[in-house]
This record gives sequence, structure tokens and C-alpha cells, in this order.
Amino acid sequence: LHGLLVPVLDRAAFLDPASQPPARPMLLVLVHGGDACGVLIEGMPRRLRFDPDASADAASVPAALAALATRGVLVDDQLWSDLDVAALLDLL
Repeated sequence: LHGLLVPVLDRAAFLDPASQPPARPMLLVLVHGGDACGVLIEGMPRRLRFDPDASADAASVPAALAALATRGVLVDDQLWSDLDVAALLDLL
């Protein structure tokens, strides 16, 4: 977009190497400057609103993300995790 090259990661392939690529891939760029990294996502990102009491059990977080998840919540019976982005990029 601004003439800078950034690495792009496929989070689905990271979590499940046998997964299919997104039907409608979009690029979400995390961080800024030299630490920027793109992540392929399915469709446009959306803002989640959740009840703070809807915390999920830590065991519900996928094993590949367990060390990176700062919390998990249930939104419409679907698990969402807050991730430590800096730790994720260091790992990848």
C-alpha cells in the first residue's frame, strides 16, 4: 500500500497445515514500521462486543496459541482469543 514490503503469514496454515486457504482472503497488517507483518484473514475484520463474564476456559484455546493468548471469550458460542501480537510475531 505504501511501497513497503512486509512478511505475510497465513494463520490458518499455522494453526492447521491441512487447512484450505481462505475463500475471500484479506490482509490485516499488524504493528507499524520495521515490525509490521501482514496476516491473511477471511473477509473483513469485525469489531467484537462481548460480556466480560463470558470468559472461556484456558484449555479451550488451540495448543498452537496457548502461550500467546492473554484471554479467551465466547461470542455467540464461538471462541475468540486476545493474542500478544509482539510474542506472536517473535514466534513466527
